[in-house]
Amino acid sequence: MKRVIFKLISVVVLLLMVVSCEKNPIEQANEEYDYSKMIPRVMAIDGPAEFIASGQQYARYTASTRGGSTFEWSVSKVSADIVVDPDDDGKTYIADIKFEQLDEDSVAIVTVVETNHFGAKSDPFTKTVSLLRFCPLEMDNFTGLYLEGDGDGQFCDVTVTRDPADDLFGLVLDGILGQNYWWGPPGGHLVIKIEGCNNTLFFDKQATGIVDPTYGMVSMELDGGVKGWIDPEDYSFGYTGKVTVAAGSFGAYPFEYTKQ
Repeated sequence: MKRVIFKLISVVVLLLMVVSCEKNPIEQANEEYDYSKMIPRVMAIDGPAEFIASGQQYARYTASTRGGSTFEWSVSKVSADIVVDPDDDGKTYIADIKFEQLDEDSVAIVTVVETNHFGAKSDPFTKTVSLLRFCPLEMDNFTGLYLEGDGDGQFCDVTVTRDPADDLFGLVLDGILGQNYWWGPPGGHLVIKIEGCNNTLFFDKQATGIVDPTYGMVSMELDGGVKGWIDPEDYSFGYTGKVTVAAGSFGAYPFEYTKQ
């Protein structure tokens, strides 16, 4: 009887060993799949959709990426200087692009193609960039001591200087929201850009450096993304700004800056 049981167990073990050596359908499919035939696909290009074509500054564009891939960049519709992998660290999915100087608004088509580890190329992926004509301004005329008004009867002094990171369009405002109604002196700071073709002012949402003891960090942003204005005659400027904290917004105010 013991011999019979032993033989039966041996047969079962042998069968299990044979079955365990067989691959399940998923394992078999993975083994047979030819990864060299995978066609990569670029999903997005991040970077400015609108840019002033000064012919002097670069805009940075970044493609969605994956390990082992390289990227080729090109620009059509206008002339441009393209620096791929600007930091020289193998990141070809990054390109700095300097569009030619334009005196009329135009568009550029930025194109990127990905080549994966196996040499397969993606379809071209494109991004349309609106190029704004370049109208130089005497930026020093917009520097000095200004009076900030919030449209609600509150005023404070603000000092405006050139932005060392952007000598063509950038200004730094020190002392904003310094009215006692707001947070009092010394106030906060704001980095803005101005352009002379349409006499507009714009900036991204940013921290002002003010920290409210109750609500925390204070930020400023353009209300609804609507650009502000500049006056090239008296060098005043303004915008409708939304003052925000982590808990929400204090509302939007028509801030205006008058040169003293």
